[in-house]
Amino acid sequence: MLGAIIGDIAGSAYEHPGVNRDATSVFAPGSHFTDDTVLTVAVADSLLNPDQKGDFPFREKLQEYTLRYPHAGFGSGYLAWAKSRSTRDNDSYGNGAAMRVSPIGHFFPDMEDVLRYAELSARPSHSHPEALASVRAVAGSVFLARNGHPKAEILEFIRSTAGYDMDFSLEKLRPEYGFNSRSSSSVPVALRCFLDSVDYADAIRLAISMGGDTDTEAAIAGSVAEAFYGHIPQEWKNAALSLLPDAFIRVIRRFGERKSPAKKN
Repeated sequence: MLGAIIGDIAGSAYEHPGVNRDATSVFAPGSHFTDDTVLTVAVADSLLNPDQKGDFPFREKLQEYTLRYPHAGFGSGYLAWAKSRSTRDNDSYGNGAAMRVSPIGHFFPDMEDVLRYAELSARPSHSHPEALASVRAVAGSVFLARNGHPKAEILEFIRSTAGYDMDFSLEKLRPEYGFNSRSSSSVPVALRCFLDSVDYADAIRLAISMGGDTDTEAAIAGSVAEAFYGHIPQEWKNAALSLLPDAFIRVIRRFGERKSPAKKN
């Protein structure tokens, strides 16, 4: 999950038009964590703290963390949903569920549960079919990546589970690519950044280079890249952790030391 958080922080300073996206300067002045990080930690916290029935309190944790950090960059519709403490599912097709789902790809020992709980984590705020497809694509890709599957298999999984057309070139798309938070538009681009990368740092730089919703694009690309490559530059880790609240760091460390549920027979 730290791969997603670093991507979020790295992309935070490059979201607006006219920003110089120097590929050698990832943590630009003013880099900061955004709602992507807040909710990634919220999902991890949910997994670490099931309720008395053994269910994961995704809705409660998402709303709790949002209200604790209301100025982190949340969309107005999502923020209104959280403030209302709504118990109804919100029918959003945005990329907000995909940006936070990476802990689920790391937590469960089989794909069936990864896909199931990815959807359950999304439904409170993003129950639209496009959003549900996006969380399956991202969480499943993280699961495959951390279990050593090659990029060709991950690509085929993305196509089959989400129905994305992945036959596009980042280089050709880049000049005309703009801010778009719709999951069916932005998530394939983020996943393509991972697929075209040679290492974790390259995935983040590719996502930033696209412009648009750079914090979320880099968070998604970074989440799969961390699972696949297994290495993040230590200086990037140190820089990111220095920008996070102690409460987030405690959750991140607990999540790294977790015991996942047993694999089904």
